[in-house]
Amino acid sequence: MGRFTGHQDGHTLILIIIISTILFISTTVLGAIVGMSYVNVTREEELLRVYYAADAGIEKTLAMVKAEPALLNGVPKTGGDNFGTVIPETEIKSGVTATVEAGKSKQIIGTLLSIRSLGKRKAVNGELLAQKTLHCEAVVYDPAEYFNGFMILPDQPGDFNFDGMLMLTGAGNLVLNGSINLFTFPVQWDGDLVASGDVKGADIDNNISGQIHERYRYIPPFPDLDVEYYFKMADNSGKVFDGGVSFGINTGAGKGEEPEEIREPGETGEMTAYNGFYYVDGDLDIEGNYSGTALFFSTGTITVMGDLKSSTGTTGAGGLTLVSFKDVIINGEVVEANIIASGSLVIRHGAKLYGSACVRDVKFLHDTPVTGPFAFEVYEASNIKPIEGALNIQIKEIQWKEQYPVF
Repeated sequence: MGRFTGHQDGHTLILIIIISTILFISTTVLGAIVGMSYVNVTREEELLRVYYAADAGIEKTLAMVKAEPALLNGVPKTGGDNFGTVIPETEIKSGVTATVEAGKSKQIIGTLLSIRSLGKRKAVNGELLAQKTLHCEAVVYDPAEYFNGFMILPDQPGDFNFDGMLMLTGAGNLVLNGSINLFTFPVQWDGDLVASGDVKGADIDNNISGQIHERYRYIPPFPDLDVEYYFKMADNSGKVFDGGVSFGINTGAGKGEEPEEIREPGETGEMTAYNGFYYVDGDLDIEGNYSGTALFFSTGTITVMGDLKSSTGTTGAGGLTLVSFKDVIINGEVVEANIIASGSLVIRHGAKLYGSACVRDVKFLHDTPVTGPFAFEVYEASNIKPIEGALNIQIKEIQWKEQYPVF
């Protein structure tokens, strides 16, 4: 039987000490790493909380402005660091708060709203654990700005080379999401030309009396058309119709073959009286003399079959607004109305629009000759007023960033 000598016992003791030391150092280092990781994870969680708190403050501010546009009246004009409190420090959840300040500045189109939102996380004893500041720039467009001149607002910027001739008379502007080439057709505009892209053309200053704004950053989006809202407003007064109806048109024969004729109780002679909201699930035709203030919404195409004129001719007497989820086609020569088309505005031959137009595209059809020098003429018409509630306020977010890396 072998025996351990005193020399072997010493080696074993040294080995045990070395292993114990290694284990102690490893445990200490591992504990430090775990502790640091825990601190970092906790820190990240706190920063994430305050980031979302600041983000929620911005979202709430934009929602408040959209729901109550008058809120903008209390926001100071920006100049340097001129911000006013929109939402005072408000607890979002235990220990997490958000404070929102804002300033505004009027643009050519729209009001630029600068928002600064501060998210904070505090301990029970009031110690500040984390905070973040987010900055947002958004442009607020009043509905009235969509009823001022001629707007062509495709979802993506386009290159506009009209194959027709355009005249814009009055205080309204021509607003384009894209670039425009004025070499190929004559133009005459009294208002400004505002484009998100380039404006090209020879001697255009003599044809455009207003200012030319190229590469304008704050071109409005095409307005959101709230179908449920239009239906509710029309349904409240019993003015919901299936498609294939005609307003103000005396078809004269063949009710089974022609679109159904719709006449209002206020009709007298050659005039049709309109009032309020009308909802048509499908296509509709309209023409003739009218009185009153109304909005026609169509899920299909609206065709103006002939002249559509206000019979009163009195400033502020009212007017029609034609809103189509697809196209608006103009067959008549004189149209006194405001037009909104989620598709195209189609000009079949020379037409004069007394009112405003906001569309995604414009098409000129030359299947009939144009009698005048211009294929399409748009005139300011102070008496063609859109009905209240025709559009909601629109908000376009331009920039959203963290103002400071950490604090």
